[in-house]
Amino acid sequence: MLVRLLFISTLFFNALSTNALAATHYNISETDKLTECARSILHKPVLWWRGLWKVASQVGCPPDSKQLFARLRSTQVKVFEDNDWVYLFDAEAFPPWQPDVPEVKKIHWRSISTRVRTYNDVSSPVKLTEAELSQIQTEVIRSARTFWVEVPYAAAGVQSVVLPVEIRAVTARSRSGVRFTVALYYGGDQSESSRLVYGEWREEKYFVKWDSPLVPSFHASLSLKDMDADGRDEIVIESGTAEGMHSYPLLVAFSQDGKELTRQETDCNDYGDGPEGGACPIHGLSIEIVATPGIGDDLDILVRTDTRKSRLVRYHLIHGHYEPVRSH
Repeated sequence: MLVRLLFISTLFFNALSTNALAATHYNISETDKLTECARSILHKPVLWWRGLWKVASQVGCPPDSKQLFARLRSTQVKVFEDNDWVYLFDAEAFPPWQPDVPEVKKIHWRSISTRVRTYNDVSSPVKLTEAELSQIQTEVIRSARTFWVEVPYAAAGVQSVVLPVEIRAVTARSRSGVRFTVALYYGGDQSESSRLVYGEWREEKYFVKWDSPLVPSFHASLSLKDMDADGRDEIVIESGTAEGMHSYPLLVAFSQDGKELTRQETDCNDYGDGPEGGACPIHGLSIEIVATPGIGDDLDILVRTDTRKSRLVRYHLIHGHYEPVRSH
């Protein structure tokens, strides 16, 4: 009997491994439900294109691969598989093309594979060995939710493409001495979508504790910083937008317990899954972290007004959440 997915509050149980049973998955979207259902049926992690959210609820979670593939075809989703991964892409980009599909959007290749690279981030206070990095890679891929990717483009005549997947690890020790690793799980420096994966080491074994909503990751930096001056580091991702001629900064911060400290519910840009499945970063024309010793870090955000002028807004951490406190 095929395993069904069970949802309890923010816990999303993955029946593929006992390690995944302990992982908490924050902000579960309809796309997450579909891709994790496909993983449980096909026994492989699933990567997808940004538009999958439009049809995810229509596909649901069928009981077997035959019905899964049939529902995906009926919603114009094309499925590719290799030995280790599944890919869900927009069928309209592949032949036979409709007459109105422009040449630049036509995909000519016929097969795809993934190359995974796991490494220590330059900011990591503790450097993991190759054996430890291999363990991180295995557990992150097995336990964490995946992310959307840009469909690789290749010129006509190219039959096969390789999709990069990267796991950047930052490792440190908590105040209690527990070694933990935070990983940015994404498609590389040009990728706009990622997961933050937090895990701890117990008797030289790595256990994933939680993964984040989708986090913007275009040219992202990952660091640990004590934002609230309590002696416990928060996890900070600084990245940028990838639209148009200019890139504007984005900032997301999480506690080690997985709380999104910077979530802006009333101003949440869509990074592929909408607010239900994505982080809601602080954004502006510029972002500056302002440290106050013994108190914590404020954020000075330069924002554009309705009259196309700019003003400076200061955000302060109030009861575990960054909120605007004044502007000038």
